[in-house]
Amino acid sequence: MNKHFIRAWKEFDVDDIKSHLLVFGLKSGICENCNNIINDITTKACPVCANEFRYIAFRPEVTQDSSFYAKLKDKFSAFIAIEYNDYKKLVAKSKAFDIFKKEK
Repeated sequence: MNKHFIRAWKEFDVDDIKSHLLVFGLKSGICENCNNIINDITTKACPVCANEFRYIAFRPEVTQDSSFYAKLKDKFSAFIAIEYNDYKKLVAKSKAFDIFKKEK
């Protein structure tokens, strides 16, 4: 078989992602739900808010190409990997929408 990683489009609920997302930088991770710092990349749930991690994202400084995910696929096989920049854009758009919605 000729298997490779490829980006695919799927509709997700951004609020669901936010409450179950583990984001990793160069040295540690952050629970997007409560902003707790995570040092163990194999953890399945946040030790502070107890939310189960279903999604994982890596900050742009960590990886620029999909080969990074290929190297870590066994370690993160329980997670759905999402593109961090896509997620941040959707969160910002949602916040802007909420601000304008409250002003009316």
